[in-house]
Amino acid sequence: MGIFDATNTTIERRRNVLKKVREQEHILGAKTSIRVVFLESICENNEILERNYRMKLYNQDYVGMDPEEALADFKKREQAYMKVYEPVQDDEDDGNVAYIKLIDAGSQFSMRNHHHLRLHTQVGSLLQRVHLQPRTIWLALVGQNKNDVKGVLGGDPQLTEQGVEWARCLDSFLTEKEAGASTKTVVLGGTLRRDVQMRSICAKGRVSIGMRGLNEMCAGDLDSLSYDQIDQHYPQQSEGRHKDKLRYRFPGVGGESYQDVILRLHEFILFSEQTKSNVMLVVNKAVLRVVWAYFEGMPVEEMPFLAVPGHTQGKDGTCKPPEQVIELKRSHSGFETSWVTMGKDTVPDEFWEQYKDAGICCGFAWYGKCNLNDGYSCMKRGKECLHVCAKCRFKWGKHPIERGSCPHEKTVAGKLRKTMSLHCEPCKK
Repeated sequence: MGIFDATNTTIERRRNVLKKVREQEHILGAKTSIRVVFLESICENNEILERNYRMKLYNQDYVGMDPEEALADFKKREQAYMKVYEPVQDDEDDGNVAYIKLIDAGSQFSMRNHHHLRLHTQVGSLLQRVHLQPRTIWLALVGQNKNDVKGVLGGDPQLTEQGVEWARCLDSFLTEKEAGASTKTVVLGGTLRRDVQMRSICAKGRVSIGMRGLNEMCAGDLDSLSYDQIDQHYPQQSEGRHKDKLRYRFPGVGGESYQDVILRLHEFILFSEQTKSNVMLVVNKAVLRVVWAYFEGMPVEEMPFLAVPGHTQGKDGTCKPPEQVIELKRSHSGFETSWVTMGKDTVPDEFWEQYKDAGICCGFAWYGKCNLNDGYSCMKRGKECLHVCAKCRFKWGKHPIERGSCPHEKTVAGKLRKTMSLHCEPCKK
């Protein structure tokens, strides 16, 4: 599947697209068939248009420009398009044109020739649910369970006391966020015992929904074993997972891979796109990574290595809860991400001041994205901030490291880790 992102506002331009595709089919051979589906968004609702105009002001084209000047420029562009715009017609491509039309951000919807392509129907099903209403989605880790204490995978144990306390903390967090709001947050999670127990506490007085698709990744025959035991007794499995964490599937009945988890989250994605209420998702790390990668538009190959808030196990046997949730807020480009610490929305400037020599100036490394700008540069000091470890997503500024290198090998990263408890996800160091 490929997406050609262009306006294609005239019949002639769409004809040229189809011509180019036919030429490519001829080059690839007789057995190749490329189906083209045009997606057309038509909006005449002034309220939606004005909101969309304001969101467009955050585009890279308008960085540093006066908001009113930027708005006038965007509306000028729109008028230029309107002068040449020709809606997609049924008789285009000799009557064989396939399209999806969204009218007023989904208040009306139509498809044509979708029966020829299953993917056409699936894309249409998703777009029917997407809306532009402002909302927030919180991603939280499920509370510690008894198998977590043992250090083994899977099973269906109940929460520990520390896990129960984490559920209460999430309940307090939502209560604070809902103050003055007209609607309650919808809380979703899996159907295992620990998931049900979590929702019974943090979703009290709220809509609570359990989905089997949100359950922990199944470890198959390796369920109830620790990673150390797998390394010792099943070295081939351990090596296979290390080589390709995305596609590796646990052996035995029910064993899953990250790709399997992606497929079974289809129901949740449709639900989350459709709902207009704020949503809190309480799940394990694997599911959390997949959902976060979806809303952030992250490359699927990076998804299994995303660093997410986790329970910290101490040498004395004590366990500290994550204390943070991932917050996704609707923005002009989809959703903006920040890590929210329980009881406060940002890390104070004084905290980052002590790391100014390391190039950290806005919380970029901590949150996984610059808090002051939707792009990948820090607007606070005008410096580039994008140095990313592809394995653990640790980001910092002004250090000559290559993408793909692990920060725990760097002196400055070691210095920061002592304070921020950061580690490389694959090697746990």
